[in-house]
Amino acid sequence: MDNQILLDKPSSRQWWWTKIKDFYQGLLISGLITFIIYCALGASIVNVLRDYELVLWAVLIFVVFFLIYTILASILYAFGWLIDAALNDNESERLRLQLFATIYWAAVTIPVLAIGFLVYIVTKAPNSFIL
Repeated sequence: MDNQILLDKPSSRQWWWTKIKDFYQGLLISGLITFIIYCALGASIVNVLRDYELVLWAVLIFVVFFLIYTILASILYAFGWLIDAALNDNESERLRLQLFATIYWAAVTIPVLAIGFLVYIVTKAPNSFIL
């Protein structure tokens, strides 16, 4: 392998560019599912602990945090392309698919796990956490 990282391989770039639509669709679906879980759990679990209302500022905060998360997930996606370009000398489709699947499922499940963690914190220490 050369000392130069092969970032300009057209096949690597094209492959990752065609998959980015699937990646963002997964993030969008994950965000919607996370928001639905947040609303449902907020109405059921948090309402038992104290008054709960889904107000506009809470929705806006959720959207802002999800946009920040989307930027971080995009950086993770870019690392996948860089790893592929640097290490995949024989253009292995199998390696690309495994790398994409790992990054995709990590990025899609993190928001849902974060809501689960939030629910855990609220139910364990209800008076010390404000939604």
